[in-house]
Amino acid sequence: IQYKSMPSLSIIEGQSLKQYSDNVFDKSKVCQNQNDNILFKANGEAPFIIVYDVLYPNGNVQTEMEQINNDNFSLELAATESGIYKYTIKETFDSIYTDNVVSYLKRSSGYNFKKLEIRHEVAALPEARFLNNKAKIQTCVSNLDNLSQLDPIQIQVDGALPVSLKVDIYHEADGSLEVIDFENIQTNQVDLLSVYENLGLGTHVLTFNQVIDANGCVSDEGILQEQSLTIQVNDIPKIRHLVEGSNQLVDLRFSEFSNYYCVGDQISYILNGIPPFSIDYEFNSVAQHVTVQGNYFKRRAPGPGVLNIKSLSDSSARECRVDYAELKREDLKAYIYDLPSVEIVQGDSVEEDIHEGEQVDITFLLTGTPPFKLTYIRRELDDTSKIVETEVVEDIMSNEYHIMANLEGTYEAIEIQDKFCIARNEKI
Repeated sequence: IQYKSMPSLSIIEGQSLKQYSDNVFDKSKVCQNQNDNILFKANGEAPFIIVYDVLYPNGNVQTEMEQINNDNFSLELAATESGIYKYTIKETFDSIYTDNVVSYLKRSSGYNFKKLEIRHEVAALPEARFLNNKAKIQTCVSNLDNLSQLDPIQIQVDGALPVSLKVDIYHEADGSLEVIDFENIQTNQVDLLSVYENLGLGTHVLTFNQVIDANGCVSDEGILQEQSLTIQVNDIPKIRHLVEGSNQLVDLRFSEFSNYYCVGDQISYILNGIPPFSIDYEFNSVAQHVTVQGNYFKRRAPGPGVLNIKSLSDSSARECRVDYAELKREDLKAYIYDLPSVEIVQGDSVEEDIHEGEQVDITFLLTGTPPFKLTYIRRELDDTSKIVETEVVEDIMSNEYHIMANLEGTYEAIEIQDKFCIARNEKI
């Protein structure tokens, strides 16, 4: 009597398998979610039934049974999670040696199927994530060239080192997308400070485009899209003079003296940026510091001298500060001149009872910076509320001005103007 051979299963040669013994194999490592399989050759009479166990990385065991109608069997390997998988081929039945027959043979003759074991490692996909506590970084455009003033852009990469990384930068200002490559990253934590070199004013959104680790495993933007970091690059705060009501001469506002003020004027600056602002300034070389909650910085000129803006910072970003001392911004200085004054030698006014044919010398003493412009009036002696004469004298280069009066009355200076400022008798 001739007996049919028992069904068997053998691994087809040429696959990426390492054999440890007759029945134990190690399949080459693959990346998570990567399709892979093992091809077997079945010996016996088709159709075949293959029974095998799958031990998953989490410890679960699942028994599978597959029927094939020819002698080729492809075992599809799981790769949905990373870790070590173990496949054990437990039984092979064919059309002659069915499950019942083999069970009988096991009971009667001690037959046992020679199991096949395949170990298979699935490498986790590399990951990248931002470690910044905030999802948004704010900085100042003036800090972009000074790395010590910039917040770090720290990331964590998980995967077999070294790792290569692609980062997308979306520039909101023009809607452009830029891709930056970081090759051969040797540590799991890295600071991407060089990203700042590609930034300008505006909002920029960083996302991970791709991560490739030493295993050749790839995570692309579809997996990494939840990770993002926004960098807001703010303009430096700005300050400029705001010309308001002044005792300064109108025609000097648009001349070389446009930053000159007179005592009593309100010196005003308009601020551009995000309040509150911090301003350091000097008045007559005395340092002052002030916090301004709005967009205007105003000071009443208390006396002659120079007000000089030294630095300005706003609340848009850490260290968003402009040092005007280094920039030598002369246009921010406010030169304050004292108001000119006029005095008649005998007092604020002089009363003269002049007889016909007589003349009287009246002297006006002027203080200020020549040239002067003097306006004086003459009132009637009997009715001082009545102004009978108004005289304007221009281009006075001396600090004294004399008139020879031949008409009786009360003489009074009502306005004096020097090179920079003007003073008036508001009672007139």
